[in-house]
Amino acid sequence: VVPRDDLVDILTPKVKYIAPGLVSAQGGTEITIFGEHFGLTDSSPAVLIDGEPCGATRWVSDGEVVCENAPAKPSGTLLGLAGGQISVRGYDTPSFFPSFLSYV
Repeated sequence: VVPRDDLVDILTPKVKYIAPGLVSAQGGTEITIFGEHFGLTDSSPAVLIDGEPCGATRWVSDGEVVCENAPAKPSGTLLGLAGGQISVRGYDTPSFFPSFLSYV
């Protein structure tokens, strides 16, 4: 038997990689997030890229979520690497991912 606290750690959503790796600074790029524990059914995921919400987010499977409209970078902002976070219903803490993508 696995203690509840350990089970939560095991099943916490985790991002493994993101495609594409290059995102338009003008916004609108579709980004697919691959990982695990995004929910066995539609978990109403919320995704932030560099602190800004995706225009729309679509749950595909337990291992895939799509950000259908990546946020734009404000004019005059430095471009480059960006990270983000994904929040899944049922988990109190969002899962953060490092700089898997780059604004160009």
